[in-house]
Amino acid sequence: MFKSKKGVLRYADQVKRLNLFIGIIWIFAGIAGMFRSVVSSVFLVLALCFSAYFMFSVFFSKNKEEADEMAIAHENKAMSLSFLIMQILLVLFCLVKDAILDPMDLNIDYSRYIVPSIFILMGLMGLLVGVVFHRLEAE
Repeated sequence: MFKSKKGVLRYADQVKRLNLFIGIIWIFAGIAGMFRSVVSSVFLVLALCFSAYFMFSVFFSKNKEEADEMAIAHENKAMSLSFLIMQILLVLFCLVKDAILDPMDLNIDYSRYIVPSIFILMGLMGLLVGVVFHRLEAE
Protein backbone atom coordinates (compact mmCIF):
# COMPACT_ATOMS: atom_id res chain seq x y z
CA MET A 1 0.00 0.00 0.00
CA PHE A 2 2.77 2.46 0.90
CA LYS A 3 5.78 0.73 -0.51
CA SER A 4 7.91 1.94 -3.37
CA LYS A 5 8.77 -0.21 -6.36
CA LYS A 6 11.59 -1.84 -4.40
CA GLY A 7 9.21 -2.85 -1.59
CA VAL A 8 10.76 -0.34 0.81
CA LEU A 9 8.51 1.65 3.13
CA ARG A 10 9.41 5.29 2.47
CA TYR A 11 10.12 7.55 5.44
CA ALA A 12 7.36 9.99 4.46
CA ASP A 13 4.89 7.09 4.51
CA GLN A 14 6.16 6.00 7.92
CA VAL A 15 5.42 9.48 9.29
CA LYS A 16 2.05 9.44 7.54
CA ARG A 17 1.11 6.12 9.15
CA LEU A 18 2.35 7.06 12.60
CA ASN A 19 0.88 10.54 12.74
CA LEU A 20 -1.76 11.27 10.13
CA PHE A 21 -3.69 8.00 10.11
CA ILE A 22 -3.44 7.36 13.83
CA GLY A 23 -4.46 10.99 14.45
CA ILE A 24 -7.59 10.58 12.35
CA ILE A 25 -8.44 7.32 14.12
CA TRP A 26 -8.07 8.90 17.58
CA ILE A 27 -10.20 11.92 16.63
CA PHE A 28 -13.02 9.60 15.58
CA ALA A 29 -12.48 7.54 18.74
CA GLY A 30 -12.80 10.67 20.87
CA ILE A 31 -16.01 11.69 19.12
CA ALA A 32 -17.39 8.17 19.56
CA GLY A 33 -16.35 8.23 23.22
CA MET A 34 -18.66 11.15 23.92
CA PHE A 35 -21.63 8.88 23.34
CA ARG A 36 -21.93 6.14 25.94
CA SER A 37 -23.14 3.04 24.14
CA VAL A 38 -22.04 -0.42 23.09
CA VAL A 39 -21.36 0.83 19.54
CA SER A 40 -18.98 3.52 20.77
CA SER A 41 -17.17 0.98 22.97
CA VAL A 42 -16.74 -1.33 19.98
CA PHE A 43 -15.47 1.61 17.94
CA LEU A 44 -12.89 2.43 20.64
CA VAL A 45 -11.61 -1.15 20.58
CA LEU A 46 -11.41 -1.06 16.77
CA ALA A 47 -9.55 2.27 16.95
CA LEU A 48 -7.04 0.72 19.33
CA CYS A 49 -6.57 -2.26 17.01
CA PHE A 50 -6.07 -0.11 13.90
CA SER A 51 -3.65 2.17 15.75
CA ALA A 52 -1.65 -0.82 16.97
CA TYR A 53 -1.60 -2.21 13.42
CA PHE A 54 -0.24 1.05 11.97
CA MET A 55 2.38 1.39 14.73
CA PHE A 56 3.60 -2.19 14.50
CA SER A 57 3.62 -2.14 10.69
CA VAL A 58 6.10 0.74 10.84
CA PHE A 59 8.19 -0.31 13.83
CA PHE A 60 8.61 -3.93 12.79
CA SER A 61 8.86 -3.44 9.03
CA LYS A 62 12.03 -5.06 7.74
CA ASN A 63 12.20 -3.00 4.57
CA LYS A 64 11.94 0.61 5.61
CA GLU A 65 13.81 3.67 4.48
CA GLU A 66 16.05 5.39 6.99
CA ALA A 67 15.43 9.07 7.67
CA ASP A 68 17.71 11.58 6.03
CA GLU A 69 18.66 14.90 7.62
CA MET A 70 16.08 16.88 5.66
CA ALA A 71 13.23 14.53 6.64
CA ILE A 72 14.26 14.69 10.30
CA ALA A 73 14.38 18.50 10.13
CA HIS A 74 10.93 18.56 8.49
CA GLU A 75 9.50 16.22 11.11
CA ASN A 76 10.94 18.29 13.96
CA LYS A 77 9.57 21.48 12.44
CA ALA A 78 6.17 19.85 11.93
CA MET A 79 6.10 18.71 15.56
CA SER A 80 7.06 22.12 16.91
CA LEU A 81 4.49 23.93 14.75
CA SER A 82 1.81 21.44 15.75
CA PHE A 83 2.69 21.87 19.42
CA LEU A 84 2.41 25.66 19.07
CA ILE A 85 -0.97 25.36 17.32
CA MET A 86 -2.23 23.01 20.05
CA GLN A 87 -1.14 25.47 22.75
CA ILE A 88 -3.03 28.27 21.05
CA LEU A 89 -6.15 26.11 20.65
CA LEU A 90 -6.09 25.05 24.30
CA VAL A 91 -5.70 28.64 25.49
CA LEU A 92 -8.61 29.70 23.25
CA PHE A 93 -10.72 26.83 24.57
CA CYS A 94 -10.00 27.84 28.18
CA LEU A 95 -10.84 31.48 27.43
CA VAL A 96 -14.13 30.53 25.79
CA LYS A 97 -15.02 28.22 28.65
CA ASP A 98 -14.17 30.74 31.37
CA ALA A 99 -15.40 33.90 29.66
CA ILE A 100 -18.51 32.66 27.88
CA LEU A 101 -19.72 29.28 29.13
CA ASP A 102 -19.19 29.67 32.88
CA PRO A 103 -21.12 32.97 33.22
CA MET A 104 -24.04 31.41 31.30
CA ASP A 105 -24.40 28.79 34.05
CA LEU A 106 -25.32 25.94 31.70
CA ASN A 107 -24.72 23.19 34.29
CA ILE A 108 -22.64 21.08 31.89
CA ASP A 109 -21.02 17.98 33.35
CA TYR A 110 -17.47 18.48 32.02
CA SER A 111 -16.13 15.33 33.68
CA ARG A 112 -17.96 13.19 31.12
CA TYR A 113 -16.01 14.81 28.28
CA ILE A 114 -12.49 14.74 29.72
CA VAL A 115 -11.39 11.36 28.35
CA PRO A 116 -12.94 11.85 24.88
CA SER A 117 -11.32 15.28 24.74
CA ILE A 118 -7.93 13.74 25.42
CA PHE A 119 -8.48 11.32 22.53
CA ILE A 120 -9.45 14.21 20.25
CA LEU A 121 -6.46 16.32 21.32
CA MET A 122 -4.04 13.43 20.80
CA GLY A 123 -5.57 12.80 17.40
CA LEU A 124 -5.48 16.46 16.45
CA MET A 125 -1.80 16.65 17.39
CA GLY A 126 -0.98 13.63 15.21
CA LEU A 127 -3.10 14.96 12.37
CA LEU A 128 -1.36 18.34 12.49
CA VAL A 129 2.10 16.73 12.52
CA GLY A 130 1.18 14.57 9.53
CA VAL A 131 -0.31 17.43 7.51
CA VAL A 132 2.51 19.88 8.24
CA PHE A 133 5.15 17.23 7.53
CA HIS A 134 3.48 16.35 4.23
CA ARG A 135 3.38 20.03 3.28
CA LEU A 136 7.04 20.54 4.19
CA GLU A 137 8.10 17.45 2.24
CA ALA A 138 6.15 18.66 -0.82
CA GLU A 139 8.05 21.98 -0.88
